[in-house]
Amino acid sequence: MSGLQLATGGLPYLAGPASDRILHGVFIGFVLSMVLAHGPLIFPALCRLPIRFSHWFYLPLLLLHLSLLLRCFVWREAGAAWTALAMCLYG
Repeated sequence: MSGLQLATGGLPYLAGPASDRILHGVFIGFVLSMVLAHGPLIFPALCRLPIRFSHWFYLPLLLLHLSLLLRCFVWREAGAAWTALAMCLYG
Protein backbone atom coordinates (compact mmCIF):
# COMPACT_ATOMS: atom_id res chain seq x y z
CA MET A 1 0.00 0.00 0.00
CA SER A 2 2.70 2.50 0.98
CA GLY A 3 5.00 1.28 -1.77
CA LEU A 4 2.29 1.69 -4.38
CA GLN A 5 1.57 5.21 -3.18
CA LEU A 6 5.26 6.10 -3.24
CA ALA A 7 5.72 4.60 -6.71
CA THR A 8 2.74 6.37 -8.26
CA GLY A 9 2.74 9.72 -6.48
CA GLY A 10 6.15 10.10 -4.93
CA LEU A 11 6.87 11.39 -1.46
CA PRO A 12 4.36 14.07 -0.40
CA TYR A 13 5.84 17.42 0.59
CA LEU A 14 3.22 18.36 3.15
CA ALA A 15 1.82 16.50 6.13
CA GLY A 16 -1.62 15.05 5.68
CA PRO A 17 -3.42 11.81 4.94
CA ALA A 18 -1.03 10.82 2.15
CA SER A 19 2.09 11.13 4.29
CA ASP A 20 0.30 9.48 7.23
CA ARG A 21 -0.48 6.45 5.05
CA ILE A 22 3.16 6.15 4.05
CA LEU A 23 4.50 6.51 7.59
CA HIS A 24 1.96 4.14 9.11
CA GLY A 25 2.49 1.65 6.32
CA VAL A 26 6.22 1.56 6.88
CA PHE A 27 6.40 1.75 10.65
CA ILE A 28 3.33 -0.29 11.56
CA GLY A 29 3.03 -2.48 8.50
CA PHE A 30 6.69 -3.36 8.14
CA VAL A 31 8.49 -2.72 11.42
CA LEU A 32 5.87 -4.18 13.76
CA SER A 33 5.33 -7.09 11.36
CA MET A 34 9.02 -7.89 11.64
CA VAL A 35 8.79 -7.74 15.44
CA LEU A 36 5.82 -10.14 15.37
CA ALA A 37 7.55 -12.41 12.87
CA HIS A 38 10.94 -12.65 14.58
CA GLY A 39 9.84 -12.56 18.21
CA PRO A 40 8.94 -16.26 18.41
CA LEU A 41 12.38 -17.12 17.05
CA ILE A 42 14.41 -14.77 19.23
CA PHE A 43 12.55 -15.23 22.54
CA PRO A 44 13.37 -18.94 23.00
CA ALA A 45 17.00 -18.34 22.11
CA LEU A 46 17.40 -15.54 24.64
CA CYS A 47 15.34 -17.03 27.47
CA ARG A 48 16.14 -20.67 26.80
CA LEU A 49 12.46 -21.53 27.02
CA PRO A 50 10.64 -23.56 24.36
CA ILE A 51 7.61 -22.14 22.57
CA ARG A 52 4.98 -24.41 21.08
CA PHE A 53 3.90 -22.96 17.75
CA SER A 54 0.26 -23.02 16.70
CA HIS A 55 -2.01 -21.31 14.22
CA TRP A 56 -2.93 -18.75 16.93
CA PHE A 57 0.41 -17.00 16.35
CA TYR A 58 -1.10 -15.53 13.17
CA LEU A 59 -3.97 -13.78 14.99
CA PRO A 60 -1.97 -10.74 16.20
CA LEU A 61 -0.37 -10.38 12.77
CA LEU A 62 -3.75 -10.47 11.04
CA LEU A 63 -5.19 -8.00 13.53
CA LEU A 64 -2.18 -5.71 13.02
CA HIS A 65 -2.70 -5.58 9.26
CA LEU A 66 -6.44 -5.08 9.60
CA SER A 67 -5.76 -2.22 12.01
CA LEU A 68 -3.42 -0.65 9.46
CA LEU A 69 -6.12 -0.77 6.78
CA LEU A 70 -8.64 0.63 9.22
CA ARG A 71 -6.23 3.38 10.31
CA CYS A 72 -5.34 4.45 6.77
CA PHE A 73 -8.71 4.32 5.05
CA VAL A 74 -11.62 4.41 7.48
CA TRP A 75 -11.19 5.41 11.10
CA ARG A 76 -7.87 6.38 12.66
CA GLU A 77 -8.84 6.03 16.32
CA ALA A 78 -10.26 2.54 15.90
CA GLY A 79 -7.17 1.54 13.92
CA ALA A 80 -4.94 2.72 16.74
CA ALA A 81 -7.01 0.76 19.27
CA TRP A 82 -6.78 -2.39 17.13
CA THR A 83 -3.01 -1.94 16.87
CA ALA A 84 -2.79 -1.77 20.66
CA LEU A 85 -5.01 -4.86 20.92
CA ALA A 86 -2.77 -6.75 18.48
CA MET A 87 0.30 -5.89 20.51
CA CYS A 88 -1.44 -6.95 23.75
CA LEU A 89 -2.47 -10.26 22.18
CA TYR A 90 1.11 -10.80 21.07
CA GLY A 91 2.54 -10.13 24.51
